[in-house]
Amino acid sequence: MLFRKNQRFLSGFFIICSAASFLSSAFAMEEEDGGRKRSHSALEASSQEADQITKDALLRQLGEHHYAIATTDTAFKHMLSISMGSDPSIVISFLNCFIPPFRGDPVVEVREAPVAMPALRQHGEKQTFMDLHVVSSKGVHYIIEMQAQRHVMFDERALFYACGTYARQLSERELSAENWYINLKPVIALQILDYDTNRIRGLRAEVPDTLVDKVKEHPLPPEQFIKHYILTDKSGQQIDYLQMIQVELPRAEKIRHLFPPQTDFTIADWWVSVLHHAQEYTSGNVEEWYNNGSGVMPVEIYRALNRLDLQQWNPRVTSEYRENLANRDLYAATLAVEREEGEKVGLEKGEKRAKRAAITQMRSMNIQDSVIVQALQITEQQLQELMTEEDL
Repeated sequence: MLFRKNQRFLSGFFIICSAASFLSSAFAMEEEDGGRKRSHSALEASSQEADQITKDALLRQLGEHHYAIATTDTAFKHMLSISMGSDPSIVISFLNCFIPPFRGDPVVEVREAPVAMPALRQHGEKQTFMDLHVVSSKGVHYIIEMQAQRHVMFDERALFYACGTYARQLSERELSAENWYINLKPVIALQILDYDTNRIRGLRAEVPDTLVDKVKEHPLPPEQFIKHYILTDKSGQQIDYLQMIQVELPRAEKIRHLFPPQTDFTIADWWVSVLHHAQEYTSGNVEEWYNNGSGVMPVEIYRALNRLDLQQWNPRVTSEYRENLANRDLYAATLAVEREEGEKVGLEKGEKRAKRAAITQMRSMNIQDSVIVQALQITEQQLQELMTEEDL
């Protein structure tokens, strides 16, 4: 993809700046342990300082709207995480909202499970990574993915994660048992999509865009925003041990307006509102809707918004989030121009416009051009051309 080569450029530019400032002095130090430790500490301190600068600048820019966009990679994982003893009530509410109880049992407790597949990589084996993976007290595996940008064969990739988790859920000891299959547990994959599949256009790729024909033949009705896939025979019999559920956020917004919140909101309305509008909330209205005694905002939603409050994030995570925003803006700018001017011209102009916006933003934060060109992987001449080109 066009955008992969630009991934990690914003969070990386501060590290590049730190390295440029300190690398020569680090090499010049004596090779004794004390010298190495001082050099490493200086680099680490500089990186932390740069992350703090990024956080402070972002908060100034956002003002009172200091909640992260929930559909970005960093914010989504941070909101639902149960790592290091984090409150599991948020992800439990999230799962029970969008996934029907498996055979009548809603999710009550969850534990963290590996997001890498395979969890333990053999020599020469490739690992892929899911966003979130938890297991309920009943043993049901839940895979949660956030997909803000559409790509070809996404359904097939999601199915791969689900099938891979199902196939690899048993240990070697469990597999060695005579009746090993009685230990198999269901796998349910939940994908949150920030696009409306009814409105998609074909994407140019090495393989056919299979979703186009599926939507053309079976478009979703206006009131539907959740798709639920279960292995089903033509007679109606089902195998429910492998399921896939997709929530299309823009379609939910067509059913009713989800910001500002209303007193008759369902828990699904609240969750879609957070996923689509978290960045529009303020501390004032969050406290008002939660603490005014009317019980308008459920406690799990309140806790989710607290997780999205950038004021409470550490600077390193905030830098990762800023990188997400840059990639998101780059994708949006390129896609908009691509649709307007045609794919070939649009890709080039969209990328240039997005890079120009990134340069302007970094210059406003007093970042030197020498650092910017390394972060964007361009030359100084290309930087000047991007800032002076008139027909972008």
